[in-house]
Amino acid sequence: MRRMILLLAVVTAAGCTAERAPRQVPSAGAVATVAVERTDLSTARTMPGTLGYGVPRTIRAAGGTVTWLPRTGVIVKRGGTLYRNDDKPVTGR
Repeated sequence: MRRMILLLAVVTAAGCTAERAPRQVPSAGAVATVAVERTDLSTARTMPGTLGYGVPRTIRAAGGTVTWLPRTGVIVKRGGTLYRNDDKPVTGR
């Protein structure tokens, strides 16, 4: 038991007196800085052309009078009223 205590004391003493490498602290001049600029992360580009869906087709009223039309440039969603014939809605299919 004495030998073990003596061995531990020697190892501990050797570890305490061992020479350690000094820590390297980064110098303040080693850091690069850049000015911050706030901008958008997206871009847009305007291209000529038209968009559509499917083949254009002519819609004809089955008699009667067209009593209402949507304003120019209005987008009619599927199932929406394309026009009114004798005040009855005609929808796209």
